[in-house]
Amino acid sequence: MRFTVARRMTPPTHGVRARFRLSVERPSLAAAVVSADGFLAHAKRLARSGHLAFRLRSYRSFRREIYAPGPHAPPPRTVYVVAARFDLRGPTAGAAAPLVGRLARRAFLLSFQNVPALDQAAREKLGRRLERRVLARVRRDAVRDCRLLGDHGALVHRLTLNRSFPPPLPPRPIFAQALAARVSPPPVATARARLTVRASVSVWCSRAPPPGS
Repeated sequence: MRFTVARRMTPPTHGVRARFRLSVERPSLAAAVVSADGFLAHAKRLARSGHLAFRLRSYRSFRREIYAPGPHAPPPRTVYVVAARFDLRGPTAGAAAPLVGRLARRAFLLSFQNVPALDQAAREKLGRRLERRVLARVRRDAVRDCRLLGDHGALVHRLTLNRSFPPPLPPRPIFAQALAARVSPPPVATARARLTVRASVSVWCSRAPPPGS
C-alpha cells in the first residue's frame, strides 16, 4: 500500500507595524506624566479593542529650558517633557490603518511598514514543525489503514519528505520617510506565503504485531 499526505501551513500575518514617537510638554513634571500616561493608556485600550498588539518601547522624562530670542527677551521658561516611543502590530494594514490614523493626530508617526512574512530562520522553524506534523499523520494513517485490511502490524518501509517553500520576501516599507502627525496611511495588503510539505511513504502490513508492541 502506498499513499501520500500533503499538509499546508500559512504563517501568521502579524507583520504590519506602525511606530510612533510621543512628546508631551507641560509646565510641571506631574502634568506631563499624567498627560503622557493618559494618551498611552488610551492607545493601549484602542489597540486591544481593535485586536492589535501594543508595545511601549521607551519612556523618559526630562526638564528643558526655553529661551526666547530678541533684544528684550523674557527670562527663560522651564518646561517638563515626557518622550515615549511605542509600536502597534496587526494582522493586516487594512485593520491597523484606521487606528494608526487616529493616534497620529497626537503622536508623530515615524513609520508604517509591512515586515516580511517569512525570513530564512522562520521558514526553517515552520518547516521543521510542519514536517513533524506530517510524519505523525503518516504513521497514524499507516497503522489505521493496515488495521482496516485486517492486519495488526504496520512498518514504515520507506519515507520521503519533499518541502516546497517560497523564497523569502524582502521588507517593503510603506513610508520610507517620517510622516507628519496628521497623515493617515493608506491600507495595503499583507504578504502571505504558503508552505507545503509532502510525505511519500511505503508501508508494510503484517498479520503479527510489530516487535515490542
